[in-house]
Amino acid sequence: MRKLRVAIIGCGHIAQWMHIPYLRELDDRYDIVAACDLSAQTLQRVADFFQIPARYTDHEQLLREIQPDVCLIATHDHYEQALAAVEAGAHILVEKPMCWLLSEAEHLTRRAAELGRIVQVGYHKRYDPNYERGLELMQAADQRRLLYLRCVIGPNQRYVDDFWPGWRYQDLPPAPSVADKIREDLGDVPPAYISAYMLMGGLSTHTFSIFRGLYPEVPEVHGFHMTADGRGYSALLQTSDGLAVTMDTGLIDVKTFDEEMALFAHNHIVKINFPSPYLKNAATDVLLQSMNGNERIDQRFLASNEEAYKREWVALYHSVVDGAPVRTPATEGVMDVQLMRRLLEAARPPR
Repeated sequence: MRKLRVAIIGCGHIAQWMHIPYLRELDDRYDIVAACDLSAQTLQRVADFFQIPARYTDHEQLLREIQPDVCLIATHDHYEQALAAVEAGAHILVEKPMCWLLSEAEHLTRRAAELGRIVQVGYHKRYDPNYERGLELMQAADQRRLLYLRCVIGPNQRYVDDFWPGWRYQDLPPAPSVADKIREDLGDVPPAYISAYMLMGGLSTHTFSIFRGLYPEVPEVHGFHMTADGRGYSALLQTSDGLAVTMDTGLIDVKTFDEEMALFAHNHIVKINFPSPYLKNAATDVLLQSMNGNERIDQRFLASNEEAYKREWVALYHSVVDGAPVRTPATEGVMDVQLMRRLLEAARPPR
């Protein structure tokens, strides 16, 4: 089996806890040849622990000297490193959001297509075998009435500290602020708009992605309301076939991860409830409710306990080596930003 040489660009918690360990498990397909992080202490600790030979604090130098086949882009802001990797000849798995700005997302997508490079966006839930099973049930349901999406979470650190605090050091050099970049792009908007936009990019892109598994489109926005601090919002959307979609999102301080996708059709209800993405191999719950005469039948499905983070790396391998279609391509990263901007535009007062 052909092995792909992979470089880790961004050695933070999600790389430490999920990506690098699963790449190690897939050592018949991937060979981790280099790591890069702006924090020299984080880089040293992670590379020592996972025995990664080549270490860099400059991603451009890594790309020039190592010339990897594939890069994981797990930095705080992905555009610069993702574009550099594509330009250097690498395929990439880029964590979400692929880009914060529409101009960046469109440019990265265009350059990857021109150069024949694969960009797979890290919407890991789309690779969850139980989500796939729930999606099949939703796709089979006709006379759809309502789609409901909810994601309310507390601090991820409350989960993380239980099993893998990870390594994080304070030796980072000064870096441009993502919030400042967003503010410059959006123009003169209140601070709550920046907070809401970053909430969408940091959390809601997963919600957008599981929606796109059923409807691969950017829906119309008919209403949007956000809290005064931008840490919660409700949106009313409509799909191209006229289905009403309600999307609720919020950050709270309770140790919880409450994410659901529920489709209400004339003869069926399908609910998909997701566990915290930091709980390895935790099963996503799939419920189908239907009628048998006057009796309601509840059926639960467990397709597999396979870990979605691992399965997305398997999928990327098949795309690179075998030419398999990319399930979560760069075009979906563009769609994220398009929807984020539509939502904020709906919140602006009439001009």
